[in-house]
Amino acid sequence: MKAVLAAALASLVLVAVYLAAGGGDYEPGAPPDPCRIQTKSQADGLTGTLERVGLNALAGSACELKVPRERLLLALAGEEDLGIDDDRRNESFRTGLRDALRQEQDAGNVDESTAFLLDQAIGILPVDAILDRLFGEGL
Repeated sequence: MKAVLAAALASLVLVAVYLAAGGGDYEPGAPPDPCRIQTKSQADGLTGTLERVGLNALAGSACELKVPRERLLLALAGEEDLGIDDDRRNESFRTGLRDALRQEQDAGNVDESTAFLLDQAIGILPVDAILDRLFGEGL
């Protein structure tokens, strides 16, 4: 019986300490503003370029659509509905890809011929195929 009372007392003390530390008022942090995000990848070569292009395109498109970039990625993958027309969402992402590609070209990370080929692929490939290449098959 003493062990049960000790355990109950310990539980009450634990709950009291948790509440005193502000545990009852937990609010998740707001996602970062996509209009202020600029990805800087440490990876070199084509892998780093594709990573930066994908993440910066996602941020630019999310900024234009006024949604968090994480929600946009889920919507592009078909996991969430943003209440935005699919064509508008996909075109916004393609525009973001082209803008991010130009940034990489201006920074000297992509030569003109590669940029041209990637720009053509952006216009032709389905958004799903682009997402798979940029963010992996698990999307």
